[in-house]
Amino acid sequence: MKKIKIFLTFLLSICVYFQTLAQLRETSAPMSQGNNNAIILELDYLDAEKVSDEFEKYVEDFKAKTKKKKGEIFADNAQIKSIGGNNTIDIYAKAEKGVGKTVLTVWFDLGGAYLSAKTHPDKYIEAEKWLREFSKRMVKKSIEDELKAEQKKLEALQDEQKDLVRDKEKLDKGIVDGEKNIKEMENKINQTKQNIEKSKQDIVTNLDKQKVKNEDIEKQKEVIKRVEAKLKGN
Repeated sequence: MKKIKIFLTFLLSICVYFQTLAQLRETSAPMSQGNNNAIILELDYLDAEKVSDEFEKYVEDFKAKTKKKKGEIFADNAQIKSIGGNNTIDIYAKAEKGVGKTVLTVWFDLGGAYLSAKTHPDKYIEAEKWLREFSKRMVKKSIEDELKAEQKKLEALQDEQKDLVRDKEKLDKGIVDGEKNIKEMENKINQTKQNIEKSKQDIVTNLDKQKVKNEDIEKQKEVIKRVEAKLKGN
């Protein structure tokens, strides 16, 4: 059942990925360097902060030095041959929360001009491909994060199961010890009953002996009387 759930989640995430492919569009948007041409990538169901962090890591893979100020990422001297050729480019980006999605706006400074489909058609196509690769990365990261979360839930359930097993073992031991104590108490009770019965029999024997002893005492008293009488006769 768990595997089925993960698989269905994976399929859903793949669907999200294919949806993101159609959510690239060109626009002009304000940023720290003024109002410039940019590409917008909309990522459904993803957290804006995570998208921002992952995009920063993504551009660092292309030798860029990054810094973030007021939510805007600046990637200095990124080496993306498919877009800049042998020249480095500067990239600005901002991830903002939308309704059920994150809107990532990316500006490509080619050095004196910002990337646009009209002025740089070939490079623009490569930039879209580059952003699609990032969307793949985000989908993969999202699946990995979900898998980790599900694994943590599984580990928590397994820990709870282990606790239940330990609790059962304690309960089983308690039952065994209790039954052993009951058995010992039953043996003691039986032994006590036997001792009581023996004491009753000993009491009967004792009374019989007392009776015989009393008769011996009376006989001995008679003997003493006769001896005393002899003494007086002399």
